[in-house]
Amino acid sequence: MAFRVRERALYEHVGRAFSKYGCAYVTQVGVEGKEPDLIIEFDGSKVVSEVKIDMETKREEALVDAYAKALMLKTPHAMALLFISYVRNIPRPALFGFSARANDWSFRNV
Repeated sequence: MAFRVRERALYEHVGRAFSKYGCAYVTQVGVEGKEPDLIIEFDGSKVVSEVKIDMETKREEALVDAYAKALMLKTPHAMALLFISYVRNIPRPALFGFSARANDWSFRNV
């Protein structure tokens, strides 16, 4: 049985990477019916972030989406984080370490 990495599997790992530099983060917070993938806070500023796995064509869509959500939160800061499609095929232990659980919602059985 093979598992493919989904975008939401990356949120926590991206957030932890920012936290190493003193940032706080929240994953999937509802904003008027829409959920930003991540909200990263540093020194009183919030940055709304969208995480995508795919080709470069999704980058613009993700940035527009992040900016619209940022405006709903009354912040001008938004970013899109694009991971190449290959990340979907990296074995779970290599990507997340050996603590990843097979029943985690972040993985999809294919």
